[in-house]
Amino acid sequence: GKHLPHWTKEGATYFVTFRLADSVPASKREEWRSERARYEEMERTGKLAESERHEFRRLLREEVNQYLDRGEGEALLRETPVAELVEGALRHFDGDRYALQAWSVMPNHVHVVVRPLGEYTLDSILHSWKSFTSHRINEVLERSGDVWMDESYDHLIRDEGDWNRCVAYTAENPARAGMPDWPYFGRAEADGTETVPDTWDRDDPTTGIASRIVADHVRTATFCVADGVLPSNNGRGYVLRRLIRRAVLRGSRDLGAAEGFFATVAETVIEEYGGFYGELREQRSVIVETLRNEEALFRRTLAAGTERLSDLLSSGETLSGNDAFRLYDTFGFPLEVTQELAAEAGVAVDLEGYERALKEAQARSRGAQEMDTVYGGVSGDDEALPDAPPTTDFLGYDQLSSSARVVRKRKQGDKVSVALDQTPFYAESGGQVGDTGWLKAGDQEVKVTGTKKANNVWWHDIEGDLPLGTEVVAQVSEERRNRIRRHHTATHLLHLALRETLGGHATQAGSYVGPDRLRFDFTHGKALTEDERAQIEARVNGLALANAPVVTHVDITPDQAKALGAMALFGEKYGDRVRMVEVGPSKELCGGIHVRSAAEIGPFRIVSEGSAQSGVRRIEAIAGEAAQEASDEDRRILR
Repeated sequence: GKHLPHWTKEGATYFVTFRLADSVPASKREEWRSERARYEEMERTGKLAESERHEFRRLLREEVNQYLDRGEGEALLRETPVAELVEGALRHFDGDRYALQAWSVMPNHVHVVVRPLGEYTLDSILHSWKSFTSHRINEVLERSGDVWMDESYDHLIRDEGDWNRCVAYTAENPARAGMPDWPYFGRAEADGTETVPDTWDRDDPTTGIASRIVADHVRTATFCVADGVLPSNNGRGYVLRRLIRRAVLRGSRDLGAAEGFFATVAETVIEEYGGFYGELREQRSVIVETLRNEEALFRRTLAAGTERLSDLLSSGETLSGNDAFRLYDTFGFPLEVTQELAAEAGVAVDLEGYERALKEAQARSRGAQEMDTVYGGVSGDDEALPDAPPTTDFLGYDQLSSSARVVRKRKQGDKVSVALDQTPFYAESGGQVGDTGWLKAGDQEVKVTGTKKANNVWWHDIEGDLPLGTEVVAQVSEERRNRIRRHHTATHLLHLALRETLGGHATQAGSYVGPDRLRFDFTHGKALTEDERAQIEARVNGLALANAPVVTHVDITPDQAKALGAMALFGEKYGDRVRMVEVGPSKELCGGIHVRSAAEIGPFRIVSEGSAQSGVRRIEAIAGEAAQEASDEDRRILR
C-alpha cells in the first residue's frame, strides 16, 4: 500500500516491490483493487474457505508479477545508466542503514529484500531511495515528472522458508523474465555475505563477478529444470542454455572450476532449498543429469569453438555476422558468449549481420520442415451461428460416431475448416495426431483430413464445404484411430520400461503418436547399449502380453492422482481436475486415446534410437499392425 509498512516488527526483514509511475495503468490497478475487494467481502462473510483465500492471494500475486515482467510503460530502468544508478542507490547504505539481502532492478520495477538497521525504518529507507533516484533519473534522461508510483508492495518475512522464497524470487526475476544476461540483481545469505563458494575470492574483481554469475545461474538453472524446462535452441530452453553456458564459461576460465562443477553446485542448491521446494528433491536425478550433460557438451565444443574464434578475432577489428552465426550454429556459442570473448580482444561483432544470418537459417528450416502454426496466416473472420456454443463437447473417449451441427466455419483460400457443437474426433494434442474421417449430411459425404483445437473449439479440416447449421453425422476413421490407440498406450509402457532400465532421470521430453509410428524423447545423457535396448523392448512386450486392463480415472484432483501413484509428465502444467490412465504398473496423467487392454497393443518393436538434442535421446518405435507389417517385410526380404 501507499503508507508503508503494513506491519512492523523490530529486526524484521521485508520483501518490497516499487514500480515506475507508468508501469501499471490506472485501469489495471482498479481492476486488481475491485477483484481484491470482492474476495475480501466474500472472506468477511465466511463464503471463502482458507485454501481458497490462499489460492486467490497466490494467483493475484502471480498475475501482478507476470504483468510487471512484461515491462509495460516507458521502462526507464532498461537504460543502462538508469539501472546502474538505481542499483547503486540500493547498495549505497547497505550495512549502515539496512542489510540489503537481495535485489533486482527490472525495466519497470524493483524488488528488494531488506532489513532496516538501528533507528531507520522501512518507510524512511524507501523514501530515501525513491526521492534520490527520482531526481537523478530525471537529470540523466533530461526529463521531468513523476518517476515512481506512490504505491508500493511490502511483505513482512516471517520465517526462514519465507526468506528463502523471497530471496530466490527476487534474485531470479531477470532469468524468469527471459533476461538471463541482465546484470542488475544480486543476493546475500542470511549473514549478509554474498552467495559464492568459500574457495572463490569475492573481493577479487574477476573472480568476484564470475562467482556471482555462477552462483545465481546455477540456482536459476536448477529451478528451471525442476520446473520442466530443458536446454534447447528455442524458447525457454534457449534462455536456460545461455544461462548454463555463460556460467560454465566464467566458471572454467575465471574460477578454474573443473568439469562437473555445475552439477555439483546444483546438488548444494537442491539440499538448501529442497525442504521448501519438494520438486527439487523429486527431480534430483533429472536436474543433475541434465546439467552435467549440458556442461559436458559445451566443454567439448568450447575448445574447438574458442580456437576458431581466436583465428577470426586475429583477422580484423570486426567479427562478421555470418561468422558469429556459424559459431552459434556449429559450435553452440550463444551470441552473448561470442560478444563477451570478442570484447576482451577489443573486437566488435556485427549484430545486424548476425540477425540476418539467423533469420535466413530460420526461414530455411521452416521451408524444409513445412512447419506452420495451427492456424498461421488465417486472416479471414470466422463465421458462426448466433447460438454457437463457446466450446465443443468432445465425445470421442466413448464413441466414434455422433450426430452434430456445423456451428462455425473459417476459410483460407480453398481450405475450409468447420467446428461442430459436439464431436467424436480427437483433436491434435499432447503429441497425439488428430483424427480423420467423414462428415455425412444426407447424400453428401465430406472427408475430414485433420482435427485441431484452439480455445476448446475443435476445428475439422474438410475437403469441400458445408453451410452453417448443417446437421451431420460425424464418423471417425476406426482403423486409423485403432492404430493410434496402440501407439499411444505403447508410449506409456515404453516410458515405464525406460525408467525401470535407466533410472528415474529418464522422463518424457516430447512425443509423437500417429497411426504409422511413435516417437518418444526422454532425458538421458548417452546412447542406449544393445542390452538396454533389448531389455526395454522385451519389457514393453511382456507388459502387453500380461494384458492388464486399461483403467481411466476421470475428473480427479492432482493430489488424488498422486495418491494413486500417478506420474505427471515432466514439465507439464495441470489444472484442478485431471485424467489418469493406468496400465498395470504404469500410471500417468493423460488426456489421450488408449486401447481397452494392454494386449491390444500387439507386438512392439524399437526401430531406432538416437540423439534428439543435448541430454535428450529419441526412440522411434512401432506397434500393432505397423510392427506386424515391418516383420512381414523383413521375412519377404530374407526370402
